[in-house]
Amino acid sequence: MIIITIIIIIIIFIIIIIINIIILILIIIITIIIIITTIIIISSSSSSSSSSSSSSSRDFHLATKRVVSKLDDRASFA
Repeated sequence: MIIITIIIIIIIFIIIIIINIIILILIIIITIIIIITTIIIISSSSSSSSSSSSSSSRDFHLATKRVVSKLDDRASFA
């Protein structure tokens, strides 16, 4: 009778360990998926923001060219 209860306790522990390992693997998979999606979101948002910032810097460059040319025109009149 004692041997049967020891075997049942060992089987229950093995089942608990297997369930814990499965839960751990699921948690690791979920965290990897979350990390990958955040990396994709960050890279896509940074690429879109960098393209918009480059266009705004292009606009700023054109605006400074216009201001400098207007100043040159006024200086040539004086």
